[in-house]
Parts: sequence; C-alpha cells; structure tokens
Amino acid sequence: MSMGIFFKGSNAVYNRSFIDFFFEFVPQIIVLSCLFGYMDLMIIIKWLTDWSGREGTAPAVVSTMIDMFLIWVNQQL
Repeated sequence: MSMGIFFKGSNAVYNRSFIDFFFEFVPQIIVLSCLFGYMDLMIIIKWLTDWSGREGTAPAVVSTMIDMFLIWVNQQL
C-alpha cells in the first residue's frame, strides 16, 4: 500500500500537481502511518504483557483493526 501511495506522490510531483500532493498524498500517508503505528503498538503491548489468568482482556489486534474500519464506514452512511 505504501509503495502505491509513494508512486502517487511522485507522480504528483512529476506532473507539478501540488494540490494532489498536499490534499491526497499527505493525508493518505498520515492515515496509513497512524493505522499501522497503532497496530504495531498493540502488537508490542500484547507481546510484552503477561496475560496469564486474564486472556480475555488481551487486545485482539485483527478484530480491533476491522472494528475501526466498520465504525468509520457506519459513520459515513
């Protein structure tokens, strides 16, 4: 995904379309970085925490990421 976004940004710079660069590329790369950064943080917390005896409270990484997108889609409708 990031490779496609960087290609889009380089095409915008090559075509001198700075509006596309600032209003498409920059927000897309920020959202991608934040989502994967949050997912990485959850994975590190899950690895470093001892969940023995309370496995039900451990963060479900995949479910959390899916729920974030579903909540966003439901708000758009």
